[in-house]
Amino acid sequence: MTAQKARLQPWLRVAADLKKDGPFFGMVGLICGFVQVAGYRYFDKAEWGSELLQEHIAFNSLLLMAICLWLARGLTAWLTIRWTMRRTTALIEHVAGRAAAFGSVAASVVIGFAMSAAIFGAYAHAIKFAQAALYFVAIAEVAANPLRPAELSKGYFLALGMVIVTPFAF
Repeated sequence: MTAQKARLQPWLRVAADLKKDGPFFGMVGLICGFVQVAGYRYFDKAEWGSELLQEHIAFNSLLLMAICLWLARGLTAWLTIRWTMRRTTALIEHVAGRAAAFGSVAASVVIGFAMSAAIFGAYAHAIKFAQAALYFVAIAEVAANPLRPAELSKGYFLALGMVIVTPFAF
């Protein structure tokens, strides 16, 4: 790979989605954190904030999309040797964009929730929420990258490693 191509590769393919979704959904997560603290302290340990948070996280859908995208990209790469598959490739890219959007929303909401935990002094919880947000970013990054090595982002292998290792770390 030439130095010119290395400079043109983005660090993260989901960075644009994070910039777009981060401010709004970060605030939603922050509000969910405040609701969690208020419900827990003043309404008989109610879990309202965590219930609201879970409504913004589509973890199973995101992980399933990432797995299916890997399989579909591999199958398409194998079949395009003989046939052109423009519509299938376009569908895969569309689903990859949706997966990146799901991951961006989930990461932004969880980062807002982590900020709320840090504001109220629960630093250990804030760190765990920040790790969860990074995990969502990593899943979205793996889903957003194509299969061809020349087009991978610079952070792809770090994201792939995080997706593989994180479930075993907890």
